[in-house]
Amino acid sequence: MRFSPSISTLVFDELLTTLEVIGVDNTIKTLKEAKTKSILQNYDVDFVVNSISSMTGVESERILCGIDRSDERKMALALCVYYIKNECGYTYNDLKRIFGKDESALWRYYSIVEHIPEKPKTEFDKKLSGYVKKMKLLITQRKIKK
Repeated sequence: MRFSPSISTLVFDELLTTLEVIGVDNTIKTLKEAKTKSILQNYDVDFVVNSISSMTGVESERILCGIDRSDERKMALALCVYYIKNECGYTYNDLKRIFGKDESALWRYYSIVEHIPEKPKTEFDKKLSGYVKKMKLLITQRKIKK
């Protein structure tokens, strides 16, 4: 009787081989790039992430996989969460898989955009409000083209 390895065993063996060949950092980088590419295959998500990336100047890979806590990334991530949820109809459970964050973190990002003051006082709120206006315009233009 011949033993047939399970899929998880094959994946694990391949991962260990890859780690030995290209190292830990390059393996992690490759996995993150693959994740980013698969996420961006959805046309609507791709539109939102790329639009916000070009608007804010934060690379899409940094939005999806970054770990820095800069205001620029925070704004870009909040905008992505908000518009992917509202325009693409994704749930927080779907967003968890895209961004690798828990629901409470995603809710906080969503709330940043949802609760922008009508008369922004801080530079952060003013900048975010400007991005929201630009994004609404881009979405309206896209809907008209469809």
